[in-house]
Amino acid sequence: MTTTKDVLLPLATSSLACSATLIELTIPQVVRLSQPTAAPLPATPLTARLAMLPRLLGPQTALTVVQFGFIRELRDAMDRWRGPHPLHLSLSYGLVSGPCRSAAYNLLIAGTYAHHGRASPGDASLARFWRTKVVPGLAWSVLRDSGSVGGGIVVAPLVVPRDASPPVKFLGGLGCGACCGLATQLFHNAALTAGRMAEAGTRPGTLEAMRLCLAEHGASALYVNYPYRVAVIALWTGILHV
Repeated sequence: MTTTKDVLLPLATSSLACSATLIELTIPQVVRLSQPTAAPLPATPLTARLAMLPRLLGPQTALTVVQFGFIRELRDAMDRWRGPHPLHLSLSYGLVSGPCRSAAYNLLIAGTYAHHGRASPGDASLARFWRTKVVPGLAWSVLRDSGSVGGGIVVAPLVVPRDASPPVKFLGGLGCGACCGLATQLFHNAALTAGRMAEAGTRPGTLEAMRLCLAEHGASALYVNYPYRVAVIALWTGILHV
């Protein structure tokens, strides 16, 4: 049986590629979701995003390596406990990625605000980070990640033959990731809204974040920011499926 240690190098390489993609495509989402607020962020062009990349890439990659490693370990533990089942991968992805992606997105929100000279108030302790950066939107993050990449990497093998070539597997992962990403876009926007509220110094509840997201965007909350996020979900699913 292949262990996490056996795949540490490809795991780290895929984490680096996924993190760079996430940074580039999440910053515009943060800016767009700030527009209905009293202090919207200005546009962040490509040159500004590239300037932010070196500062953000290290923490994002490290967090993603930990995330992918724990997903493998939890899936294997579930397989040993209940016997192998494809849904164990989706459930493991959601349970691990919920807090990890919540932290990752909120780090990107904080980095984007800091780039524009708007730092989060209060101390920088680990307890405060958990309370204000991870907990807000955590429930929506778990639902989002279980159904988006977590769903895509379960559905893709059902669509693409296991003996297909890597390019075909990648393209199959892209398509499945795009569909699963759209199905979970509302959860994603609610999670980002919660992170933005926390960055502004409030402590939003789970339902409060969803209500504000729907109040600000209406029915478009089901798809706003999708063109940016579909690239993240589709690419991540394609990379992990290969």
